[in-house]
Amino acid sequence: MAVSQEDEIVSKAKSAILALESLKTEQEKSLSGFQSSLSQSHAGDEPENLYAKEMVDPLGVIVQRIQNGLEDADVLLVMYEYLQKAEAEKQKLKYQARRLFQENTWLREELTYVQDRYRESEQRVVILQEQVKEHEFNAELRKYDSSEPTDQAGLGNGDATTAKTALDLGFPPEDKEDGDQDSHVVCIGVAALLFLKEV
Repeated sequence: MAVSQEDEIVSKAKSAILALESLKTEQEKSLSGFQSSLSQSHAGDEPENLYAKEMVDPLGVIVQRIQNGLEDADVLLVMYEYLQKAEAEKQKLKYQARRLFQENTWLREELTYVQDRYRESEQRVVILQEQVKEHEFNAELRKYDSSEPTDQAGLGNGDATTAKTALDLGFPPEDKEDGDQDSHVVCIGVAALLFLKEV
């Protein structure tokens, strides 16, 4: 697996931190020894005391610089961890964005499919409505055709009912009335002839 430049820098920084901590420990021991010698010695002009006085201040500066370097290294490591987390979050957001894009594409395709099915359904509904209207129209025509003989038969029954009602009221049929009128005329003619013979 390839090591990135940032990982290499961090690895070197950690190695430097270990070396600085070891060096700091050694310098602190030396500084502590010189300070102890100065505190136990009463003669200020002895060579050991003069050397100790000369080394205390430089060693103090060195220890302080090592401490500053360690603090800077700690800041570097904290920043590296922060950048690692930020990069991981960035990759996570990229993955989510790519997934949302794919879902959006899928939803658009589904919407297009549903819209096509809806238009086809509307067309089928229109066709079915036309077929229903056609069937209703044909049914009305068949109903009208079948009702015509019934009306004619009803008219015939109406004539028979009218004739029966006339008989019930005491009126003779039309043919019988015509015959009775002819017989009455013949009787009048015979009576007139007999009257003339007697005169």
